[in-house]
Amino acid sequence: MIKLLKIGQKASQKEVFAWNILGSLASAAMSTLLLLSVARLLDSYNADVFSIAYAVGNLLITVATFQVRDFQATDIKEKYSFNNYFYARTLTILIMMLVAVGYVFIHGYDAYKSLCVLLICFYRSSDALSDVFQGMFQQHERLDIAGKSLFFRNGFIFVGFTIALLLTHELLLSLIIMNVLSFVFVFGFDFLLSRYFSKIKAFHFSFKQIRGLLIESSPLFINAFMLVSIYNQPKYALDNLFERGLLEVGIQTDFNILFMPVFAMNLTMIFFRPMMTQMAIFLEKKSMNLLFNTVGNFYKCLLLSHF
Repeated sequence: MIKLLKIGQKASQKEVFAWNILGSLASAAMSTLLLLSVARLLDSYNADVFSIAYAVGNLLITVATFQVRDFQATDIKEKYSFNNYFYARTLTILIMMLVAVGYVFIHGYDAYKSLCVLLICFYRSSDALSDVFQGMFQQHERLDIAGKSLFFRNGFIFVGFTIALLLTHELLLSLIIMNVLSFVFVFGFDFLLSRYFSKIKAFHFSFKQIRGLLIESSPLFINAFMLVSIYNQPKYALDNLFERGLLEVGIQTDFNILFMPVFAMNLTMIFFRPMMTQMAIFLEKKSMNLLFNTVGNFYKCLLLSHF
């Protein structure tokens, strides 16, 4: 596998671009594909529960990631060690899960719906854990490995989850299986490969560095949290009306499927992700001409995407 992934070598720009596109598209399509599997194989009530649970997970993963990835990918000088990135992520994942418990308690969900929400949030925490390794790969100019991680992990989880639904017809059990598959992949792929770039030292971190990292990333976190909150407001309103018995079963699922094209607008960012680390390198090397050319190309692509 190490030879296939070309560890220790520099990937071509074509490879980086192709795997970044494939991985990002797989990640973007995941929520829709999972929802379609639930809607096809289970009843409308379970599909509605899955829909709102995934919406909550999408919001709370911004707490877990804290949008550190963009900062990490451009940290060419390694101002913060990977150990501190990793333990900062462990801390924010813990906070995410505590917030998730508080969320289901405040909303007064029944035991079944609460467990579904918590399991989805736990699954999304595995996405956040994988993200910190992907950021490290990108930091070392191996965004292609991050793309492969996204592509293969999402495919692996989707197939496993769908098979679990087919065999059990139980959403809770299928969600547990999905969590197991996701964490197995994170530790069997992301964690193992990360050791070729930087090894995690147990309990070796700096509270000062973690605090500084989270403070520097906080504006990005606030922006992401507010953006997803705005996207999710209609879903929360529908869930509230459903809990009060004012809407019929299936409305949440229908809305989520219709709402998915809105996220297509956000897919344009995947074309620009490879540029981030490269621009940071140009800035560090004082290659201002190359930096300005890259920024110029960025704006050209941005303008073209509006037509």
